[in-house]
Amino acid sequence: MRRLVAIALVTIACNGGPAGNSQTQTLSLIYKQGAIYHYTVHMTIDLSIDSAVGTDQMKYDITAKEAATVKSVDASGVADLAVTLTEISLTSTLASRTPTTTTGSTAPTTSFKVAADGQVISSNAASVLADSPMSVTGGGSIASALLPDHAVRPGDTWSKAYDEPSGLGTGTAHATSHSVYLRNEMFHGVQAAVVETMTVANIDTTIDVSGSRDTVNGTSSSDITSWIDPAAHRLLKTSARTDSHTTFSAVALPGPEGTVTWRGPLNLDLESA
Repeated sequence: MRRLVAIALVTIACNGGPAGNSQTQTLSLIYKQGAIYHYTVHMTIDLSIDSAVGTDQMKYDITAKEAATVKSVDASGVADLAVTLTEISLTSTLASRTPTTTTGSTAPTTSFKVAADGQVISSNAASVLADSPMSVTGGGSIASALLPDHAVRPGDTWSKAYDEPSGLGTGTAHATSHSVYLRNEMFHGVQAAVVETMTVANIDTTIDVSGSRDTVNGTSSSDITSWIDPAAHRLLKTSARTDSHTTFSAVALPGPEGTVTWRGPLNLDLESA
């Protein structure tokens, strides 16, 4: 089940009109090797899991502190980040059982490669967390709205289509996104640019974890709103919701016994500390 939860979280991946300064500006994330970015994390997950034995509900409420260390930055601006979650408080409710809470845990360090436009290019979170009790945390993330490749002002929109590697084997998730520069807003003393991205992804991949070769198919939709410091080119805050409907099929167990479908929302709030 831990492996399934890790896979679900990896394949799953907020008001007002334009206001403030209307001048155009470049929005991007610029990372410096050796820098450490600190965030607070709050995540809620509500999964409904269907299998041959019936339907189960899995609910989680997670808070943690996140540290993202920049290991390197390549010539195109893609940063290799080592992300660690500490001081994790995890409340889980499985089916109709009494909720249980654990505190003080640390998740294994995971790696993320993040482009200057905020897109996560790759991650090893699913494989690292597959056998970890902290797999439900997803290993943390530097989740961001997708930023444009040209100067923009409040009210501007842009779209992108791209393939996301699964990080688990062969195949991709093909994603189509639409973004809007909502407004400028003061956040912790910074005149932040608020950007929203809505994305739909079609997932079709073959994975290989712990010697088992399986398939994952489905769809996910996400709505991510981020606050960007345009002067420091830094992610200040993100509020995200992802809804998924995905089927996991174990090749070693063909037929209904080897098929599990999960669906439901994941909500993430990430804020600079």
